[in-house]
Amino acid sequence: MDKAQIIAHSKTYMELLSQGVDPISKQSIADDSVLAQPRLKKCFAFVSEILAELLENNGFVALTPDAAEKYTIVEKKAAFSLSDEQIRNIYVSSKPVTVNMLLKCINRVVDVKRMDKLSVTSVNSWLVSNGYLIETKERAFINKTVRRPSDKSIEIGLREQEVVDAATGEVKYQMVFTQQAQRYILNHLDEIVKSTSGEKTARNKYGY
Repeated sequence: MDKAQIIAHSKTYMELLSQGVDPISKQSIADDSVLAQPRLKKCFAFVSEILAELLENNGFVALTPDAAEKYTIVEKKAAFSLSDEQIRNIYVSSKPVTVNMLLKCINRVVDVKRMDKLSVTSVNSWLVSNGYLIETKERAFINKTVRRPSDKSIEIGLREQEVVDAATGEVKYQMVFTQQAQRYILNHLDEIVKSTSGEKTARNKYGY
């Protein structure tokens, strides 16, 4: 028997003893037996509860209320994945949208408690690796990496538009996805996810 089976077996013994039953013979314990003492019965019942908690919480027993609140079993989320039907139900805007707006529509159909979201980094990295975006360094932002559409981006409907900062009046550039570009991303979600999972595997392999 493994440990879980042994604990479950022991719990049954403690539970029977707390009820005044011999766990071996399944006969009632005589009233004059030391095992029939009320204090021992309470002890058997308590041990039975502890063993039940061990089984329910994967080997963890909270010794204080605070410990019980802090302890949570974190289940590993599934990798991002959508069915063809889910993809068909994703809203595609007739107007150009930012990558954040596009991802919001995509992740809206994801059960975030059970599955990872698709990240902006995943989409941008895939666009860069396929030549639709170009990474450049801009000194105005202390050598911040900026991604801008390449000449090839016209093929999929990805473009750049000027926006005015409401606070400063400064004119900035913003990458947007036309309806064509939105559909292009949806049609290539599998490729985007696979390329991202490959990068994660490589990073984990070398400890980065």
